[in-house]
This record gives sequence, C-alpha cells and structure tokens, in this order.
Amino acid sequence: MIYRIAIFLILISQANYSHAWSESGHHLVALLAFDQLNPDEQKQLLEMLTAHPRYQEDFTPPPKVRDIDRFRVGTAGYWPDIARSQPKYNRPTWHYQLGATLKLGFYVNVPETPGPLPQAATLKTQKLYIAQAVELCRKVMADTTSPSSDRAIALCWLAHLVGDAHQPCHAGSLYAERLFPDGDRGANSIPCKQKNNMHALWDAFLGEGFDEGTMNRRVKWISSKPDYEALGKDVLARERTLDPLTWLEESREASREYAYTPEVLGPIKAMMKSPLEPFLPIDFSETYLQQAGNLSQHRAAEAGVRLAEVWREGLTGPSLNTKTDAKSDSSEYDFGDGFEPAVSRSRSTHQPPKAAALTHWLNINTNVRHNSDCKNFENTKHGRLCSPNEGKPCGICGG
Repeated sequence: MIYRIAIFLILISQANYSHAWSESGHHLVALLAFDQLNPDEQKQLLEMLTAHPRYQEDFTPPPKVRDIDRFRVGTAGYWPDIARSQPKYNRPTWHYQLGATLKLGFYVNVPETPGPLPQAATLKTQKLYIAQAVELCRKVMADTTSPSSDRAIALCWLAHLVGDAHQPCHAGSLYAERLFPDGDRGANSIPCKQKNNMHALWDAFLGEGFDEGTMNRRVKWISSKPDYEALGKDVLARERTLDPLTWLEESREASREYAYTPEVLGPIKAMMKSPLEPFLPIDFSETYLQQAGNLSQHRAAEAGVRLAEVWREGLTGPSLNTKTDAKSDSSEYDFGDGFEPAVSRSRSTHQPPKAAALTHWLNINTNVRHNSDCKNFENTKHGRLCSPNEGKPCGICGG
C-alpha cells in the first residue's frame, strides 16, 4: 500500500501539463502554415515578428542555420514554450483545455468547461485556456491599433495554440474512479516505457529537438503527399468559423480512438479493480505507435491549414466569424461501469490504419496469452489487453 501511494504521489508531482508537441512539432506546424501564405503575406508576417520584445534574445538562429527566416517562423510556433522560463510571458494554463475526454466510473471531479473569453482579458491574463486564448490572440493580432509588440506576441501564441489544440492529449483528460478522480492531467499521470509518461510520448511523435535538415525533410514529406491539397480544401470547407472548440472536439474524439485505446484502458480498468497494485509503465505495441505517429502527422497538417488562415486573418483583418460561443461540452463521454467505447463522430480527415483487435489478455510477467473465457482474463496482477497473436497461448484455455 505504501509503495502504491508513493508511486501515485510521484506521478502527481510530475503531472503538470508538459509541452504539447515538442520543439520539432511546433516548428513543423508553423512552417506548414507559412508555406501556404503568399509572398506578400509571408513578408508581412516576418516584419510583424520583428516587433517581438524578445526578438533578439529568442529568435536569433544558431550559426549553422541556413534559412534564417524559416527558423524564425518555426521559433514563433515554439516560443510560448521558451517563455515558460520567463515569468513575464509564461501562461501555463493557456496550453490546454479543461474537461473530460473520458470518464470511467461515477465518483470523479470533472472541472467546469471554460466559458467564453472574459471581456477584460488581455495578453497579461493568466487564467485562460486554449479556446479562450486563441480568441484573445486573434483579436490582438488583427487589431491595427494594438502595440506592434503585442501583435507579435499574439502571432506566436496563435502558432503555438493552434498546434496545441490538435494534440489529442491537450484537449482534455481521462477521469477514472479511485485511480484518477481529478483526471490524469492530459495523460501525464500514465507511465509508459517509451517515455516518462503517455503525454510525453505523444508530444514526441512529430520529432523532438530542432534540426534544420530534418525539419525541411518533414515539411516536404507531408506537403508532397498526394492528398495534402485535398485535405486542406476539406478542412476549410467543413469549418467556416475557425472555431478552436471544433479543433478540440476533434482532438478528443481522436484521443478516444487512438490514444486511450484498450492498451491503455485495460491496465486502468485492472488498476481500478485492484488499487493496491503499482501502476507499471505501459509498453505500447508497434501498432499503437505507428497509428499514433500517422495520426500526429494528419493533425499537424490540419493544424497548418488552419494556422495559415488564422495568420492571414491577423494580417488583413477578420474575414470570418471569430466568435467562440460558450457551449455545453458534449465531448465529456461517461463510460460508467460498462467501459463501453464511444461511437466516433470525428469531423477530422485523419484515417490512420486500424489496430489489430485487442481481444485477449497478456500476462506481462509470463508473456502468456489468455482468451476471454479464461479465469485469468483481466485477472493477473500485471497485464494488458493484446491481439490474438501476441505472447504464448495459455495451456488451459489455449489462448
């Protein structure tokens, strides 16, 4: 019991929301958007960025960078994470959205959905969340009477927040009775073998540190895909208001389908039944990792399309309906005791390959597979759901 509590407290102490997409991911989204602007718009954007109060300190490229302008555009997308070490500009809650992606059980404490942008909010306001912060920064960037330094800061925050809103783990949390009654903090509290936690794993799917050559190849690879242009047209045709609540809802639906898969829900379900057991790090399958990587690329492409429109609006003035209404949060799915999967209503265009059905139970300690009729199904101390081909078949049930 002491060990179980200690592990849980360690996880909670480390469970502040980590950076959405790593440095590479935010550079990628910003550059995909920049490439969709025309030359005049690109020039305006670069000129606006020069007014940033931290331009010299934070936007000066390393000596070996060849394309300085593109480095600065990518850094604009990453800058709010740089600002985490700058109290004057750090806005911790802006990076994520409150609410439930999933609810397991009944006795959980889901916070209220953030309402509309407070009328008095400014760039100095601390307690805002993604959708509110996006609305604020759109207004500031498009307002020609705002100080040029504020417009440059808003430009960077928009690049960052549009990316954040498309990272599934930043759109909400999993709430599980007894295990995560206050939420898993965007999967920061779920340990895994590939990274310190599941959130950090998702952050890294678009790459981690910045490298100019690698970044150029990733941008070219995504933008040269045959369906890239069609994806952009479809995204804009489906959404005429550039509503961040739409992006967040898509991310929650993607999270339910591709992040909180049975590989995650299986151990969590077992933990809810046996709260005294330590939460062992999840060892994600290659199928999970491949799907998550594919999904992340699709979400980055969609984010790039939307960011280009948001930036264009900030350069030329609002041309779309920018109002973000307070809505009831229909994405808070309550699975109750049945753990039934929700029907996906995703409006996103991502279609990663489907995973193999996880219909069996794998005892991690013995690598033995049990079918659903076996007495050991979901009943070993350390295990997870698996496909019919993983591990060794049980000698009793035949696996």
